[in-house]
Amino acid sequence: MICGPSNCSTAHLQGSHNTIVGALAWEQGVSGSHNTMIGAAAGQNVSKGNEQVFIGWEAGSNLQDSCGNIAIGSHAANAGTGNTNIAIGRESMFSASGDHNIAIGHRSLYAASGDYNIALGFNVASSSSDISHSIVFNASDSSLDPSSNRFYVQPIALATKENALYYEPSTYEITWGLSC
Repeated sequence: MICGPSNCSTAHLQGSHNTIVGALAWEQGVSGSHNTMIGAAAGQNVSKGNEQVFIGWEAGSNLQDSCGNIAIGSHAANAGTGNTNIAIGRESMFSASGDHNIAIGHRSLYAASGDYNIALGFNVASSSSDISHSIVFNASDSSLDPSSNRFYVQPIALATKENALYYEPSTYEITWGLSC
């Protein structure tokens, strides 16, 4: 299904099961199947790709030769590269590169490069960061630029009692209790 002024025309699109709605949505589309692009300029300059969902103004508009990405929000995953990423929020994963990342929040993983990251919150790794295998939660109004192979939480309340976090490497479990 193709609907909207200046959409890609079926004359140059090879593929099936695509839904394209919005002005300039998937305008440069050449080949791909099982894609959904909804919004003005969603996936506009993507020439080929499969199983992608781009919803919002210029969501995924410049991703190239990728598959399995989900970008929801204006400019989400706008100019990055990679496969099987999820970007939700305005400018999340805007120009990021990497595979298997999850970014939720305004400018989350904005220009980061790396694989297997989970970033939740405002301005997480918003500068050009090279991170992989990290989990980052940012509920503050300031940016947080993490390193690889780490777990970050901002902010954390100060405890009134002596408690500690413990990590069990055999089960990968984080627990808490009174400190010794």
